[in-house]
Amino acid sequence: MKPQTKLTLVLISAYSFFMLWWFLREDVPKLGISKAAGVSIQPKAKKAEPVASVGRSDGTNSRLPLQGEATLPSGRVVVQASAQHIKLGEEGGFAPYRWPGSPPAYPGEAVTAFVRVSSTKMQQALTVNQAGEFPRMMTQPGETVQVRLAFTQSKPGSPVALSSEDGGLIESTWRTTAGKLDAARQLAFAYTVSKNPGIHRISIRTPSGESKILEFWAGQPLALKKP
Repeated sequence: MKPQTKLTLVLISAYSFFMLWWFLREDVPKLGISKAAGVSIQPKAKKAEPVASVGRSDGTNSRLPLQGEATLPSGRVVVQASAQHIKLGEEGGFAPYRWPGSPPAYPGEAVTAFVRVSSTKMQQALTVNQAGEFPRMMTQPGETVQVRLAFTQSKPGSPVALSSEDGGLIESTWRTTAGKLDAARQLAFAYTVSKNPGIHRISIRTPSGESKILEFWAGQPLALKKP
């Protein structure tokens, strides 16, 4: 027998004896192996992690919506009590935005946005223009503003989708979420603009499928260049 063949047989035998010793010693916790005959090798089941009910949609801490909330297909939920909101009945203290001339005609459902900005002490009742856009409101980077949308045709309980288009978070948590209109056909939420100066828009999808845009400008307005 060639020396190379003998060496190979010796190495195989040594490896076999080592594996036999390893299996016959004390249980191996990492793989759940038992030295008892006939026991199959199976990994230990992992202990289930606790699920936090905070209303996110990443699959690790999702929950069912509370009363008065709605979900999108992604599972996102609006939490109505996570921030200070404009309360029902406070709309009378909001000054209507005065369009030049007469208010523009809008063919869709009339929706008023009551917006409160603490840094400017502004409380305005905004109406949309022909393109479905609300007048721009000034705010500060990182500031949280309060918004209450008042619908005129949609039924109570109808879902309204909200999406932050340029950064910032709705209810300090979501970029995209949804909520249900209350008995007064209204929906209140808080919006925190990002720390970056510039434009911040919220896209609103009404129950009838119309799109409307709330617009904020964080920081100082851009200076107009002289011709």
